[in-house]
Amino acid sequence: MGGYRFFRKNAIDQNVGAGVIIEGFGEYGHTFVTLLLRDVFLFLWTMLLVVPGIVKAYSYMLVPYLIKDNPELSATEIIARSRELMRGHKWEAFVMDLSFIGWFLLGVITGNLVNIFWTNPYHESARAVFYLNLLEA
Repeated sequence: MGGYRFFRKNAIDQNVGAGVIIEGFGEYGHTFVTLLLRDVFLFLWTMLLVVPGIVKAYSYMLVPYLIKDNPELSATEIIARSRELMRGHKWEAFVMDLSFIGWFLLGVITGNLVNIFWTNPYHESARAVFYLNLLEA
């Protein structure tokens, strides 16, 4: 959660310190329940068929960002808000993720070093910007 918070704040203000990561540990119980519920829903959708599981994974993509931005919402409200924000935007998110496939393959070739130091932070930053753009729309 701290990583999601860091990348979200970094997308707005480029001078964010690593101390922001500690913010991800507040209200651990609420965070745990929300992410557990999201994962249970994803598991159930994936058990139905793989493709609906992938579609729902994109529907629930924004849950970690919404937990910290809306701490007053319950777990089911956060999941519903993520589905609402992603309605009509799942394909855009999928295409964005596909644009990173070359970087992820390069990471496999280099023993995951490229993924650790470059691709994963770049990918999470892109997702944070995607989230902020959906909030503005």
